Amino acid sequence: MKLNKAINSQTAQPQVETQLDSVFNWFGKILQKVFRQPREPHFLISALAVNFIIFLFSITVALLSHSVIDSAYLTDVAYNTVETFVIVFLTHVATAKINAFSSDCVLPALTKKEDLEDWKNFLIFFNGKILPWIFGIGYGVYFVFIVFLWKGVSLPVSSKIAFALPQDILTGISVYYLFLALILPFKIFGYSISLFYNDPKSSQFIFRFGDLLDSFLLTVSFIGAFIVSSDLILKRDVSIDFNQYMIVQVWAPIIMLFIIRYSLVGQLIRRSKHIRLKEIQDMIIEIESGGDISDKETMEKISRLWDYHNRIKSSNDTSLDLLSLLTFINSLVIPLIAFILSNLDSIVILWSKYAP
Repeated sequence: MKLNKAINSQTAQPQVETQLDSVFNWFGKILQKVFRQPREPHFLISALAVNFIIFLFSITVALLSHSVIDSAYLTDVAYNTVETFVIVFLTHVATAKINAFSSDCVLPALTKKEDLEDWKNFLIFFNGKILPWIFGIGYGVYFVFIVFLWKGVSLPVSSKIAFALPQDILTGISVYYLFLALILPFKIFGYSISLFYNDPKSSQFIFRFGDLLDSFLLTVSFIGAFIVSSDLILKRDVSIDFNQYMIVQVWAPIIMLFIIRYSLVGQLIRRSKHIRLKEIQDMIIEIESGGDISDKETMEKISRLWDYHNRIKSSNDTSLDLLSLLTFINSLVIPLIAFILSNLDSIVILWSKYAP
């Protein structure tokens, strides 16, 4: 307990912003001044405005370069803009949950100073000001100059860069945070966490940790659903099929995340139970070795400890509940609905062909 209080006193600090938050909050302050509003707009409004400006900027550059802008180009730019907005917004929600989970649950539950130092290092990577931009710019440059410029789009290089670079930088920063989010569960599992020993599953830490991992499932599901639908609608790949997209690229990562979620949370619960059970067993051994087991009072103490031991041992140590199962099913259904809606014309044709 004293160690936990010492750790909490060392880690008391104001809530920090991620670089995505900083960018869009800065732009929100500009919108507040321009439109003379008493409060800053919500992150959602700022993100929509920034992506819309990027969309207009790419169109303007294309017009100034005297390019022919057809419907295919406009559709591609629009879908990429919406895709960037969806990824950025979902990343914002995920990072906000992670920072809240860190301050409310992780820091109070740490019991070792070395775990505290390791978590601080992780937060430096997560809430740093330089690394997200380095990764984001590198990601953007890679996709613009190595991937996007190779596509057969009949536009000048300047138009392609104006179209893709700002979006890919924002997407790259989002990917940076999502990658760290995937590392987070394994780091948590390696720490010594203080849980409610009598029923570890009922600990606030376990509840919030499971909720955080469930939100990761839904984040991956929504991103996968939008990417699948945009690829199908834009016909970026004529070889798109159910096995390639739904099973390999969407469902496989979701199923893998669910298995990780179920396994890690369950092992945290069982580890906490084993620690407590060993403490009770040591207490019983100490009583037996230091007293007369034929004595009625000694036997009553041992009996009460064994009852306590068996009650903890029989407590539920699985992290799978109805809500988690429904979240998992929803995460599979959401991209499936997107796939069906995107292939609705083909499904109607097949139905009319084979229906009696």
